[in-house]
Amino acid sequence: MSDITEVHPNVEATNLLRADIAGASAGLDAKVGSDPKAPLDRTYRWIVAVVCLSAAAALALAPVAGLRGPDLPSLTPFFVAGVLATELSTSFLLFVMTRGTSTASLLTLASAYLFGSLMSVFHLLTFPGAVLPGYIILGTDQSARWIYNFWYTGFGILALIAIVLEIGTRRIPARHVDRAIGFAVISVLIAITAIVGMAIFAVDRLPLLVIGISWTKFDVFLISLQVAVLIAGIGLILGVLRSRNLIFLLMSLVLTGMAFSEILSILGGPGAIRSAGSSDG
Repeated sequence: MSDITEVHPNVEATNLLRADIAGASAGLDAKVGSDPKAPLDRTYRWIVAVVCLSAAAALALAPVAGLRGPDLPSLTPFFVAGVLATELSTSFLLFVMTRGTSTASLLTLASAYLFGSLMSVFHLLTFPGAVLPGYIILGTDQSARWIYNFWYTGFGILALIAIVLEIGTRRIPARHVDRAIGFAVISVLIAITAIVGMAIFAVDRLPLLVIGISWTKFDVFLISLQVAVLIAGIGLILGVLRSRNLIFLLMSLVLTGMAFSEILSILGGPGAIRSAGSSDG
């Protein structure tokens, strides 16, 4: 979205599961006596190259980022369907892995994906014209923008926490894993209920994020905050974790895509960036 080498006492199946999480090929190499980290080292080099190419692509696209394309709100349901299917299934798999490894980082990462998948549904319901042409199902045009910012900020923060926990190799006592998973799911649902309720029913009390087709300076500040969190996560994975864990190596690619899409959004935000106090004039 560490190469787990600690041996669970007297449970060979757990060893195999942890080898799978670090990469099946690494586990096979370890059984025949070769270096189990070699495949992950190669993957790490490839991922660093992809991150660098993504940065170069973002710089190349910066001059044309401000060009306005057609408004296609009807594509939003397809985008949300893809996010919901991939992130919800990823969350489920990470929760299953958490039960096998008792790893706090995977539990937090699973919570991040559960949060993101459910927030995408409310993004659809608040997005103007996404479900019914010319109508908003829930909230106002400000609601959709707030949902989006809560979504990306929440996902980025949870992912960053997961990375920090992985660096510290924090584990959950085996007897408390199921309880921890249940607590995590309930916490995500409560957080989403509070966030969505605020964005829909109390949005008039929140700062404006959109004026006409323009983003406000406060909206750009929130996007910049998201970019900082995402880049911090990428830096910790590639600079500290490096090739210790395949899951987090792949997570760096997810964060890279999110970060550079947000950077391009800032560079080519819709309309001129305006202060919240300016008129629609």
